Amino acid sequence: MDIYTTIASWAGWPATVALLLVLGAGAYWVLNKRYDWLKSQNELLETQLRSQKENSPDILAQRLLVRYLISMQELERLLADQKTSQDIIASKEAELARIRNEMGQLGNQLEKAQKSLTALSDSGFLCPYCGAPLEIMDYHSEVVEHTIVDYESLQYECGTEIVDGRVRRNCTGSSLGYGQSSQS
Repeated sequence: MDIYTTIASWAGWPATVALLLVLGAGAYWVLNKRYDWLKSQNELLETQLRSQKENSPDILAQRLLVRYLISMQELERLLADQKTSQDIIASKEAELARIRNEMGQLGNQLEKAQKSLTALSDSGFLCPYCGAPLEIMDYHSEVVEHTIVDYESLQYECGTEIVDGRVRRNCTGSSLGYGQSSQS
């Protein structure tokens, strides 16, 4: 204690106590900072250790196995979807072939109907302008200057009147909704 007594006698007790308090606080601060630094280093090392444990070969192999199983399940699902898609495609192709066959049959029927319509139109049973059906067909005879004249009178639903090959009344078929005849 000689040193403390010498310092105290030279500077006085209050200065010595203040100096000791400052040195103690400084030492406490340094030790506290070192403790915090060691604590953070410890936390960093624990984090690295956990990371190393998570990346151990056993864990990595287990994760790889899980990914493999998931990939296999997805592949099986895709193969099932492919088989389903192929079945759907096959049924649609069969349906398409059936529709083509029906279209061919309808085309043949349409061609026959067109021929029948042409025959009806050529025979005078349809209006030559709009295709309306024949309503009245009359044959008349008149005596003109001591000669008997025969003529044909045709009246269609559209209003067209043809007498002996000449149009007496024009067609109004477009206002009645008749389509164009096959001769258009």
